[in-house]
Amino acid sequence: MSIKRPQVSFIVPVYNPGELLRRCMDALFVQTHDDFEIVLVNDGSTDPLTLDLLDEYVSMDARVRLYHKDNGGQSDARNYGLNHAQGDYVAFVDHDDAVEPVFAELLVQQALKTGADVTMGQVAYHTNRGVQILPEYPDEDVISLVDYQYLLTKQMLHWKNLYRRTFLLENLIKWPDVRWGEDIVFSCMVLVKANKIALVHEVVYHYYLHAANTMSNLGRKTFDIIKTFQMIKLFGSIHDPDKKYYDSFLARAAFAFIHNLKTVPLSMFAEFYGKVKEEFEAVNLEDWRQATDRKRYQRLQFILKHSAWVYFIRYNFFSRLVFPIRVLKAKIKGVKVG
Repeated sequence: MSIKRPQVSFIVPVYNPGELLRRCMDALFVQTHDDFEIVLVNDGSTDPLTLDLLDEYVSMDARVRLYHKDNGGQSDARNYGLNHAQGDYVAFVDHDDAVEPVFAELLVQQALKTGADVTMGQVAYHTNRGVQILPEYPDEDVISLVDYQYLLTKQMLHWKNLYRRTFLLENLIKWPDVRWGEDIVFSCMVLVKANKIALVHEVVYHYYLHAANTMSNLGRKTFDIIKTFQMIKLFGSIHDPDKKYYDSFLARAAFAFIHNLKTVPLSMFAEFYGKVKEEFEAVNLEDWRQATDRKRYQRLQFILKHSAWVYFIRYNFFSRLVFPIRVLKAKIKGVKVG
């Protein structure tokens, strides 16, 4: 007798979220579409509260499956979960975020209606500055990378997406072995291989930016974005030899470089800047002119022409000075920042 597969697998890598895990799991349990499983991958957690919560959840609902593994990072945990998932579709959920109750219902409905390999909703991005809804979609149900290259490469956010599991497996799409920028590499592989991309014009996921997941806490892990950039160059040379999308993907990774220049520890700034400049010197920035907006393109050119500390004074000094002051003011007012 064959066992019926669940329609959706929610894959949740878990590493010491503590109480924040409740927000994630509570949102999953109230899905309006109940044909799902939750694949919890404990990525070497040591926090007692986290371990207790994992045991609690797996004992309270048969749809929860728990796997324990040594710590290997989010990419490794997501791949582990994908290997054990049984659903027709999979979604990757961070352990401290929350999905909307209609996440599975809306995305599955649209995926079945359109036959899409990937179905994308919208994200509510929560920061200390408020809530931003990303991305802005065209008024269409199905789009292609050919027609909406800039839109799709500008916001490479995996949280809002539902993937047909066999699509990922058949195309050997895995999360890359990097600690920052893994979304960009994964999304490049997905977007190039997907025959059809469907859209849902509603918020389905809530991402929360807080101190534990800010770039300033990554230290030398920040340098992994360079490996990400190199992976995209290699992937593009093999799977996009005509360079239809190659420059957009590289430009997206370049934006991540610029973001990291704002957050990399000051003691590592000059070293990181030097490596970024090295990568930019090895490509033709002129090819990226159509793949980015004017301000970002000018920033990339500035990096090629100037030293690390000239860049720092021009773009970073004020923001690095102001942020601690803003944090201090917020603490005085009793407002949480970051």
